[in-house]
Amino acid sequence: LLLINREQSKCLYTVQANPSEDAARQDIYLPLDRRRTALRSFYTLAISRYFPVERDDGKTAHYEEFQAGFTHHAVQCYTVSEDHKCYGLQTGQHQLFILFRSEVPTFALRNIATKTLLVFTKEWAF
Repeated sequence: LLLINREQSKCLYTVQANPSEDAARQDIYLPLDRRRTALRSFYTLAISRYFPVERDDGKTAHYEEFQAGFTHHAVQCYTVSEDHKCYGLQTGQHQLFILFRSEVPTFALRNIATKTLLVFTKEWAF
């Protein structure tokens, strides 16, 4: 999970949901360093391809020409691989990037991400 508060320039990051559970299990589906790499790669893809960056002058900067031809901006994106899935969600103030097990149904990613964002922004005011 990577949660970014764009207005306050703060972030919350973890790839270890429950450290004691991970340490006790030998059949972990994805090692910690692989989770870190997968989430970092997805973040880089989402920021460079789908979520444009606003500059200080209020204009939108595009890292790649892929975005420049569209009149709208993506607010969600996801990737699916053999051993994991990633989902990204962008609101006016926040960006959320989540790494999932490959067994999680793709149709459930949006709902889980939306609820996760609500927990962190409503209950904890991040």
